[in-house]
Amino acid sequence: VAFLALVASAVGWFGAPINGSHLALLAGGLAYVFASTAFGVLLSSVLRSQTAVMAAAAILTLIPAVNFSGFLYPASEIEGAGRLIHAIFPGAWFQQVSLGAFVKARSLADLAPAIAVLAVLGLVQLAAARVLLKKQEA
Repeated sequence: VAFLALVASAVGWFGAPINGSHLALLAGGLAYVFASTAFGVLLSSVLRSQTAVMAAAAILTLIPAVNFSGFLYPASEIEGAGRLIHAIFPGAWFQQVSLGAFVKARSLADLAPAIAVLAVLGLVQLAAARVLLKKQEA
């Protein structure tokens, strides 16, 4: 719902037309929400308190969002460990989808690889959360 509200605001309020595939933007948004939620589940499986999860999520998503998504620096300029962080950070992949749909008039086929990476990131994080989750004793 929040994603749709943001898209409606971008189009209605700011007049930013969706030049590319509407379906790709929707699929990318859903895949991004899935990957982001899976990250929260992963953090919840290894941390004990909700406060710790919220703090870790804020820190572990804000710093990469600014530094490794290509927002401040071009993604092609990122090297070393930063390149790995960029590759596993969902925001970087969703930025490709949103720019492709809004600005670059990309089709679903053009954006499918980034959407697929978002889905795979979500699945890997859920699998890791399942493995790392400690069983509760009855």
